[in-house]
Amino acid sequence: MDYYALLGIPTTADQKAIRHAFRMQVRRYHPDMGRDASPERFRAVVSAYETLSDPTLRTTAYWSSTDKATRSCCALSCKARRTCSSSIRSRC
Repeated sequence: MDYYALLGIPTTADQKAIRHAFRMQVRRYHPDMGRDASPERFRAVVSAYETLSDPTLRTTAYWSSTDKATRSCCALSCKARRTCSSSIRSRC
């Protein structure tokens, strides 16, 4: 699931923008408040916020949301480069 698209923010958004987008989406989809109430969508928005507000999980979400053809382990940090998959490593 692309959390950035779910919250309607770019991948370069800072914590303030993530929080603002989260609050807007929660108001919209909260089962007790919003006119577009949807418990499933609300849970997805909460999950997106929890993931993107944690810097470690955010990095994982970014790499899983990008197109695999545009990824390059050369752009990853040295620590992450050791754990990248062999299909990506072969393009370095």
